[in-house]
Amino acid sequence: SLSLWQIFQYLGIRDLLHLSRTSKNLRRFLLNRRATGLLWERALDGEDLPEPAPDLSTPAWANLALSPHCHVSLQRYSLSVFDAFHGFFRTV
Repeated sequence: SLSLWQIFQYLGIRDLLHLSRTSKNLRRFLLNRRATGLLWERALDGEDLPEPAPDLSTPAWANLALSPHCHVSLQRYSLSVFDAFHGFFRTV
């Protein structure tokens, strides 16, 4: 039978991020660096995103890059997170 890891290796980074928020058990499994680090790296390779910052884990980078919410106020916004890398920082 297939393991979760074997199934999850076919998912994109957005899918892994969403799955990590569905239950405590999946979150614990997917955020375990030793168990799934390669899984996140493979998922990131399939995306058109810059490399993660060296001080962020791949899941943290995915959250920062793909979340539709301001990471300060948690309010929804439509601007790209990459505006932050060009000197834009949204405060409310």
